[in-house]
Amino acid sequence: MALLLFLLPYINNPPYSGPLRPFVNFVKYSKDSVLVLYKPQSHIDAQYRKYLENKLLVFNNITSLISFLSKPHEYFLFITDWYRALLFLKKLKFLCRAKFVPIIYAEVYHGTLNPMSMRSKVLFTLISRLLREFNNIVANSMVGFKFLVEYYKVLPLGYVYPPIDTAIFNPSKVNRVDQFKVLLYLGSIRADTDLKLVRKIINVLLVRRDIEGVYLLGNKLLQLRLISEAPSRKLHPLIDVSDELLAKVYSEVSLTICPQRWEPYGYVIVESITCWTPVLAFNSMGPKELVSLTKCGILVNSEEEMINTVSRIDLDSIKEIRERCQVNIARKLFFPWASVNKLMALVSKLGHSYESHWGN
Repeated sequence: MALLLFLLPYINNPPYSGPLRPFVNFVKYSKDSVLVLYKPQSHIDAQYRKYLENKLLVFNNITSLISFLSKPHEYFLFITDWYRALLFLKKLKFLCRAKFVPIIYAEVYHGTLNPMSMRSKVLFTLISRLLREFNNIVANSMVGFKFLVEYYKVLPLGYVYPPIDTAIFNPSKVNRVDQFKVLLYLGSIRADTDLKLVRKIINVLLVRRDIEGVYLLGNKLLQLRLISEAPSRKLHPLIDVSDELLAKVYSEVSLTICPQRWEPYGYVIVESITCWTPVLAFNSMGPKELVSLTKCGILVNSEEEMINTVSRIDLDSIKEIRERCQVNIARKLFFPWASVNKLMALVSKLGHSYESHWGN
């Protein structure tokens, strides 16, 4: 029986942070799988152990990891397309004589938005070169698959949506009719959120008397910065919150706003929809894919349209959208077993011949 290793090197974020959550959920819901942390910071592995119990391995040096991989076993090693993870995989490939099958689960962090920052250009070039060194790539969405082909010039094995814990993220009986609260997602990295646009959205929300609360989710530093710039009792930061608390917030708010231009998938979008909370997002990439599939939200084509919608939408309009939401489709698409089974189907196609999986 093959063992599936989901490797996260050099992490310092808790298990419920967006970029790490797919691997945690894949391990949680799949058999013969283990989450592998390499040199985690600040003893953060204790938090992961609470989630995964005995399905966690921690290595603090490369020698011990190579020794483990050298055991007579069949290993499929999953890693993200974060540039440091790809560099580590390249190093591991060079140092490790044991043969394992590397599989990159691509979240496509850096794209071809125009204009791209110098940092994004450098990372895009680096990641493109690294991805082309490995044959086995799985995209995290249909649009992610498309971008990998068109811009990164690699052909993925397929796409698999990240699994959502639908036992936690589900519609609740909270009454959202009388209180107008909003969740504003700030993105996971600085590059994926336009700060000027976010400021405009916050200003509009704070001026509206009918809106009682605005919850900020995502980039920690950006949350604190925005609250310091516009101190208000309406603003509530959500920093390092658990899935249970986050699901409670989704169920309490009337609308989730995701103003990201570069979003190949959209964890926050899916979690919000599975909690029956409509999403306001741009009509492109992951948000377009997800909202179109579930009919649970509003898609806009410009910043002006985004601001106008934020300033005018009311609870009656949101109620009408909720009545059209196809939450069952969302729960079926992102049900953890559906994602795990699709991933296992792709893995089974790789067969048992290691030599063909190392790239050029």
